[in-house]
Amino acid sequence: MEVAGFILAFLSSMAAADMPNAAPIPLAPERILMRVSPSIVVVDMMDVQGKSTGQGSGVVIGVDQVATACHLVKEAAKEGKHALVRKSGKTFQATLQYSDPDRDICQLNVPHLEATPITLGSAKKNRTGQHVYAIG
Repeated sequence: MEVAGFILAFLSSMAAADMPNAAPIPLAPERILMRVSPSIVVVDMMDVQGKSTGQGSGVVIGVDQVATACHLVKEAAKEGKHALVRKSGKTFQATLQYSDPDRDICQLNVPHLEATPITLGSAKKNRTGQHVYAIG
């Protein structure tokens, strides 16, 4: 399964032209951030009283799907806490759908999330020495 490598693989391939067979065209980190920003969300962990217990970020990877760090959400789920996802001034309930704690990647289901999914790349296209950006 290639879930764990997708965020970094995507961001490194983001520095290529939008044409499938074109040679890579390096982009400045600021340009990469501008391209992926519509897919970045805030993930809030709340306790049973509704108090914030932690905050992080996530990346929209598909319809109603967000990838985030497991260290943020995995233990909280065991303790009765819940996750909220915020984007564009709106807040959405989130539930843990998949976890890979060894790679620190968790997938949240976020019904009715209105955000642009990031375009997923493939780690197979990465080259030694290529710049990779972790955003989100």
